[in-house]
Amino acid sequence: MYNDVNLVTIQYQMVFTYSNNITLRTLSI
Repeated sequence: MYNDVNLVTIQYQMVFTYSNNITLRTLSI
């Protein structure tokens, strides 16, 4: 149970960081 929650949290952080990077690149163009 705890492992599943941990994995979901890590995936969420990765997706958030990925989206953030795309936003920064779009703004910098």
